[in-house]
Amino acid sequence: MSTNLFAQIEEKFGFNTINRRIFVLLKWVVVIVGIFLIANILFPTAVSIILNILWILLLFLVILFFSLGLLTVVGMRKEVSRVLDVLLEGSLTIIDFLQFLKEVWKQFVILLQEFVIYAAAVFAYILCFIIYVLLLLLYKYVGTSNDVTLLTIILTIAMVGGFGILNKPVPDVFQLNNWKARFKKKFKQGFIDGTEIILFLFFLTMDSTKLFFIPASLNIPLYAQFGEHDLMVKSFNYSDDFRFTLNLIVAAITIEVLRNILRIVAMAKFYYHQEVLLGSKDSFTDMLKRSVRKSFVDLKDDIIRFITFTTVLFFVFMFFPKLKLLTLVLASGTNMLLDIFIRERLVSKKATDLISRTLTTIFRV
Repeated sequence: MSTNLFAQIEEKFGFNTINRRIFVLLKWVVVIVGIFLIANILFPTAVSIILNILWILLLFLVILFFSLGLLTVVGMRKEVSRVLDVLLEGSLTIIDFLQFLKEVWKQFVILLQEFVIYAAAVFAYILCFIIYVLLLLLYKYVGTSNDVTLLTIILTIAMVGGFGILNKPVPDVFQLNNWKARFKKKFKQGFIDGTEIILFLFFLTMDSTKLFFIPASLNIPLYAQFGEHDLMVKSFNYSDDFRFTLNLIVAAITIEVLRNILRIVAMAKFYYHQEVLLGSKDSFTDMLKRSVRKSFVDLKDDIIRFITFTTVLFFVFMFFPKLKLLTLVLASGTNMLLDIFIRERLVSKKATDLISRTLTTIFRV
């Protein structure tokens, strides 16, 4: 009968499963022994207390074993049987308690995962703030003894370009609804928003001498020269070559206007090809006009926001050094190159350019 039972077990579970479980058990035994050995070296007193407790428990088990044996010898078999029943029920209660602990642990893990997902954006913002501080420290450190014009140009192009690539429009695809995928999605969105904010903050505070979170030795005025122009002079200073300031404003606005025209043309082209695919019998001129109108209607709100926000932005930056106006020109130029090489940005109905999104986030308009 035992052979048949063993055959049934083998058929149901298989030798491989049993062997694998034995190896897992042995692995945990080795791990526990290893932990005890390491803990005995690092915390000998604590390990000694634990071992003493285990020894007392084992001594109690031995005393109980011999007590039950003596009771059986003197004819108290029924009482011994009752004691064994009590011990069995106690053991089963321990099993139930362990199962309860297992369920509690599962719920804890679920709650922990939900908290991590909920706090994903916070983790992303913290990472962005750390990056912001590191960039600011680098910028200030170089500025203590060097002209920061070239560094400003490099950082502006790299940061705006990196943000544009990170925020590249992507088609909606099916994603697994597990907690890792949800965390990754929320963290990425938080990181994109945080990066957008730190870009704005970096350009706003890069010349400040009153930043409390950086060493006092770095809170010093910067030096920036572009040809014969001192970029650290305030933009509205009419006595210091205001024509250069005006040229920066004209260049930035021109680039942004061209970007919006490119978006209108790209959307119009999309609508035109859509009508062609639908088999429209209208003339080329009629389809072209209709496509341009649709494109303009889709982007009109973005254009209005662009005009309003850019006006406010340049008005504010006029009270800051010309270096900040130069960063706006560089940001606009970098975004235009991104629009040319990443065509998805042009046909996206949601504005993703740096100035519009940053100001939308800050002023919530």
